[in-house]
Amino acid sequence: MYAAACGCTVYMFETQAASVTLIQNSMKINTFSPSHVQIFHNVVCNLPINSSLDVDNSELSTNASHTSTEVQTIQLDYISWPSSIFILKIHVDDFLLDALRSGRKLFREKRIRHLIFYYNTIM
Repeated sequence: MYAAACGCTVYMFETQAASVTLIQNSMKINTFSPSHVQIFHNVVCNLPINSSLDVDNSELSTNASHTSTEVQTIQLDYISWPSSIFILKIHVDDFLLDALRSGRKLFREKRIRHLIFYYNTIM
């Protein structure tokens, strides 16, 4: 959100529905244009596009039970990116290598200046 506030075009990939809602609310409150902040409620991986995966929602759950939600997949190479990407941040847990593999063409073209990869190794 800070990058968006600085006028950057931002692409976000989020698997948690509650986080998507929070980001969308923040976009409205801060009057960020949807053309400058694009949020994808998808799992980034190299499975065929729009495959369904169950994603664990327990990190956002207020109770001890584990809940899951079905989320569609997306590949980085199938997104219409601008010619140059200043920062690409991706949050992955179970799909670290698959997320990288989904963007082979994007990485080969060396269009990303900075890559932030957030992942959790504790399951």
